[in-house]
Amino acid sequence: MVHVPIYIFHYTYRGQTFTAVVEAGTGSVLANLFPAKSEAPYLLAGGITAMVYLFLAWMSLSTLGAGLALVLGLIVTPLLFLLAVMVASRV
Repeated sequence: MVHVPIYIFHYTYRGQTFTAVVEAGTGSVLANLFPAKSEAPYLLAGGITAMVYLFLAWMSLSTLGAGLALVLGLIVTPLLFLLAVMVASRV
């Protein structure tokens, strides 16, 4: 796993909202001229995914629930992936 320190800044200049990205490893500033997107759909999809997997992990703690959690995990994973694809394509 590689950690790339990136910082995102949102700022307003002359009534327009802009986004700047700073890559902290080199100090490069990457300006973004497009308005910032709403982060709520991404946070919602991530929250749903986290809750589902936390529930499956809790369920797998019991001996009988481990197999069921595995089966449900295999079923729900493609559905959560499709949710992420839908959010990324619409926002």
